[in-house]
Amino acid sequence: MPHVINYIKSLIPTHNLVDVDLMFLKSCLYFPFQPPAATLSISPDKSQFFRYDRINLTCASPENSTGWTLRRNGSSQALVPCKAGCVLDDVYPTDTDWYWCQSEDGKCSNVVSINVTAGAVILESPALPVTEGDKVTLRCRYKERYAKNSTSDFPAKFFRGGVFIGIEPTGKKILPAVSKYDEGSYMCQHPMKGKSPESRLVVRGDMMFYLIGAKPREDPLLPSPPPPPSFMLELVCIILLSIIYAFIIIMGIYACRRCARAHDCARRKASADVRFEEVQPVYIIT
Repeated sequence: MPHVINYIKSLIPTHNLVDVDLMFLKSCLYFPFQPPAATLSISPDKSQFFRYDRINLTCASPENSTGWTLRRNGSSQALVPCKAGCVLDDVYPTDTDWYWCQSEDGKCSNVVSINVTAGAVILESPALPVTEGDKVTLRCRYKERYAKNSTSDFPAKFFRGGVFIGIEPTGKKILPAVSKYDEGSYMCQHPMKGKSPESRLVVRGDMMFYLIGAKPREDPLLPSPPPPPSFMLELVCIILLSIIYAFIIIMGIYACRRCARAHDCARRKASADVRFEEVQPVYIIT
């Protein structure tokens, strides 16, 4: 059980998130390798929001769509009385928390992280873990404090684990087929308005899906998706460069040996000519 709790803690972004006390989540993870009894969906599907945004949270269960209560962690408002669904209107940074659905008998749904920032830049990324092979779009958005709409029409810098990974002129980074390689904490930066909070992208293909709400792969015998194109390109370049370097080294060694042989032959020939001149007989005619 402790390793499961530590796993969930590892998914919590450290920037602008409350210190989560997992006393409620422990009851939800009592049977960690069973699918959740209900599904908590979030609309729009992202984990970061601006102030005054509107968020829809819905609890759905194949057995019974009623009798579920939306709960939040790390706050005195642990119980949100909105039954199967709840609308968080005009959200504020104090709404930053972990949310889930729970029934009267203690059954729980997946857990959703919501991060409401007071800044002007956010990174739109999936709120729930994604399946290997999915197409994922990371979109950088900017919004003035009292503006009605946000925009992503600007060149944005993207970072993973605090390391710069490129500039996207359209403000969005597309991962065509995510793999475990793409998992990590992402953030973006506006040219003049600063950076967004970090948002963790979780890619899973095992039973841990059940813990945090994503669906596992339907057929476990399916082969893993191919690595991203950029990785394949890097691999091909490394192989080609290795072949070229090996060829250059071999040709260099061959040329050096050939030159050494030619030099040795010339030296031997010169030495033989000298010895021949030394032993030439001298004839005296009388």
